[in-house]
Amino acid sequence: MEGVGGPRDNGLKKLVQAAPQDFDTLVLPGSLLVEEMPTALPNREIYTDVLHKVHLDGRPMLLHLEFQKNSHTRMAERLLEYNVLASRQYKLPVLSCVIYISRVKVAKAPLISALPDGQEVLRFNFRVIKLWELSVDELLEAGHKGLYPLLPLTRNGKRPEVVETMITDLVASNNYELLAFAYLFSSLTFTDQDDQAWLKRRFAVFYDILEESWAYKEIAEKAREKGLEKGLEEGLEKGLEKGQQNGLIQALLAIVETRFPALLPQANAFVERVHDPSVLHHLIVRLTQAQNAEEARHSLSNGNAAS
Repeated sequence: MEGVGGPRDNGLKKLVQAAPQDFDTLVLPGSLLVEEMPTALPNREIYTDVLHKVHLDGRPMLLHLEFQKNSHTRMAERLLEYNVLASRQYKLPVLSCVIYISRVKVAKAPLISALPDGQEVLRFNFRVIKLWELSVDELLEAGHKGLYPLLPLTRNGKRPEVVETMITDLVASNNYELLAFAYLFSSLTFTDQDDQAWLKRRFAVFYDILEESWAYKEIAEKAREKGLEKGLEEGLEKGLEKGQQNGLIQALLAIVETRFPALLPQANAFVERVHDPSVLHHLIVRLTQAQNAEEARHSLSNGNAAS
């Protein structure tokens, strides 16, 4: 789904994996999870955020969830498309729901299509959940601990006492996987430096435990990958679009350090001597295509000769 992909959004998808029934109950009270379905839809490169097979009143159906942080003018049409594809593939009725995690203009339900004379030809019902409209008490009283990490995103949830309650309840029930998500969403919500300092101190006592949880490890790995990817992209963008040689140098060194660390001294020596953006760009392409260290070494040597 467009509009997702940051740590908050990826964290939400992982949180659903950790507590799928709690999210199903939030969207459709009374539903019982049967199976987590593949998110890929047929015949095209379309992926839902979440697709669950559930039972409602003893009968099977699908529950389709999308997380959205940005406003999208055609959100309802996208939900309809995903709904139809999922229903066609699994021959089951589908309830779609979009969960908004930021204060933006939301999709209006139902989606209605009518002819010029006003005759209605389509009515698509879907559900919309705005996290900032949910109350802290509402989630706490429901008792679904898988939703507790969302407390900082709810109405009046951005308060230290709410975080304290969340930590206390999750630790008391030994839900350390959920505590990792609680830390993630709290850190993304509390942006003031004093609040962040307090948050770090509050969670510091749990670091040893959190670091062993699969949730913490996966979130940390994703963040590391995103950081490397962003750094490389920014370096290339600066070098190629703005003509800043430092950006190209950073990109080149990042590639060598990641793929051929033994050649880093040679690469450092190269960038000390070569400052021509076209040469740097050409070498970046060659290093990206290199199949082994010998090819990379040869590219660096030829780059020296070309300069």
